[in-house]
Amino acid sequence: ISDTALILAAVVATAYIRLGLHPWPIVVADMLPKALLITLVSQLCLYYSDLYDDPHVGGSRAELLIRILQALGITLLILAGVYTMFPALTVARGVLAWAAPLAAAGVIAWRLAFAWAARQVGPRERLLLVGTSGAGLTLAHELQNRDEIGVQIVGFVDADSRLARSATSLPFLGTIDDIPSLVRARSIDRVVVSLADARGKLPMGKLLEMKLDGVSFDHLTSVYEEYTGKIAVENLRPSWLIFSPGFRKTRRLLFVKRLFDIAGAGIGLVLTAPIIVL
Repeated sequence: ISDTALILAAVVATAYIRLGLHPWPIVVADMLPKALLITLVSQLCLYYSDLYDDPHVGGSRAELLIRILQALGITLLILAGVYTMFPALTVARGVLAWAAPLAAAGVIAWRLAFAWAARQVGPRERLLLVGTSGAGLTLAHELQNRDEIGVQIVGFVDADSRLARSATSLPFLGTIDDIPSLVRARSIDRVVVSLADARGKLPMGKLLEMKLDGVSFDHLTSVYEEYTGKIAVENLRPSWLIFSPGFRKTRRLLFVKRLFDIAGAGIGLVLTAPIIVL
């Protein structure tokens, strides 16, 4: 949402500066659809440049700059093709040339400021990881590296303390028996269990006793989906699919989804009609 607002504001501000002498209501009526088109193409390019999915981009300024500039370059190429096919959509001379660097600077500055603010505010939730499976540790590291979601992996516990110490760079805090004391001493909000370790490796009876005593447990796959919006396919188990709440859809949700499906299909047909005819 913030990126969309910044890109749209950059186009509108540039149009206002470049075309300020013209009657502004007429300029708005002419420029707004064109500005929305530029914003839409820009957002698609940012999305497909993994600027909303890759957790390592937020921590690297060089990587962030490179990907945004790449997305901007692809945006300009796509718009050049659109303007060639549909000259009526072309913006006023000079608007795009000035809006592009302004939007890029705004998006980069906003992302850096947001990451800094997230670090200053601190984590919203402190998690304790149970288990040392490779897939589980990969998900834990990704959550740890994403400042914007406000999660802190305090450390991990494992049934076998000898093997666990060398498994990861995360702090090893003890064994399964230490979970209740760690929850109290380190203000743990949730104890997260990797599904890969849950069956046959962890003492489920002991974990159940802790659950009944008030310790909050959750699947790592569910926590990962909750915070990233993605499903870790490599860490899935049939039990997670069976008990996942994602299959429960209300009538309102189904209606809205169908509405978006029809609207998206209609817009797609209108935009691609010339190509389909050819």
